[in-house]
Amino acid sequence: MTEKLTVEIEVVADTARVADVWTDELAKRIRSRVDGTDPDRRQLDETHQDAGTIIALTLGSPVAGLLVREVSAWLKLRYSATIKVTRKSANGEEYTWDQKGPMSKEQEQLMRNILDGQQDGN
Repeated sequence: MTEKLTVEIEVVADTARVADVWTDELAKRIRSRVDGTDPDRRQLDETHQDAGTIIALTLGSPVAGLLVREVSAWLKLRYSATIKVTRKSANGEEYTWDQKGPMSKEQEQLMRNILDGQQDGN
């Protein structure tokens, strides 16, 4: 991956409260453990007054692997969590995939490949 890309991670849960708590946890984990990122929480629906359940990041090449590691570790702690990951490249290409529960090694590698632009998520 030579270009910067935007990654959005939407946290999905059974209730808005749980989604809010989990989004906050994951954003803090990424901020503290993945250097060079500044996760920004965004709202799925701007008419709501919550902080948002989407974490938006801009990534460069060395950071993608660290992001995958931390997202995978967090999913192991939140077994019932579902995330929706969207990769947006500078040229407008967009790939989206869903992940429920912990990631296998193969799923981690797929996520790395998608973030590196080596494979699409469709």
